[in-house]
Amino acid sequence: MRPSRELFMRMGLLTLLVPLVIVSILYYFNATEFMIPVIIGKMSLLFQIGIGLAGGFVLSGMTWLMGKWKYLDDVNFDYTLRLGIFNFSFQEILFLSFCAGVGEEIVFRGMIQPWLGILTTSFMFIALHGYLSYSSWPKVIFGLILFAVGTLLGILGAYVGLLAAIVAHILYDIVAFQRIQAEYEELKKKSIIPIAHEQEEHQE
Repeated sequence: MRPSRELFMRMGLLTLLVPLVIVSILYYFNATEFMIPVIIGKMSLLFQIGIGLAGGFVLSGMTWLMGKWKYLDDVNFDYTLRLGIFNFSFQEILFLSFCAGVGEEIVFRGMIQPWLGILTTSFMFIALHGYLSYSSWPKVIFGLILFAVGTLLGILGAYVGLLAAIVAHILYDIVAFQRIQAEYEELKKKSIIPIAHEQEEHQE
């Protein structure tokens, strides 16, 4: 059963709030020492933002190429149907991207990566997002590309700072959401969207 639009937005908010609560609890018990090097970073905040933007543009280029690669058409079509139906406004896309970028980077790059390393954390990142599938080669390739995305975010977090990874993640999500939204609208114009799917959209 597909989650409602309202539930999806609430889940996005929880993605932000839960990690912040966990960090607050760890801070209360003086157990955030392992996170401090990542949070502070190895560069100034201004450089972290700049490098994060550059990294975000690289990742955005990757998601654009993924959408254009014919070999991944079936996988892209599946995710377009899943997310495009919500018809998020740009403000909602910004909100969801901010929540995911901040919340997920705190968890994966801030909490898990210092203990498990970049590659293991990236593997967990795609697995928990449901991108790990061996049912077809296109899905395997799709998962490997997103593993590369997670790895790049991990490198930013480890060698630049958490803020850089957050900025790159937010920018990537914004572009990915907008690409999916645009592809969904294009499918509707071509009357490719299944009738049942369109009826479900009108019920939102």
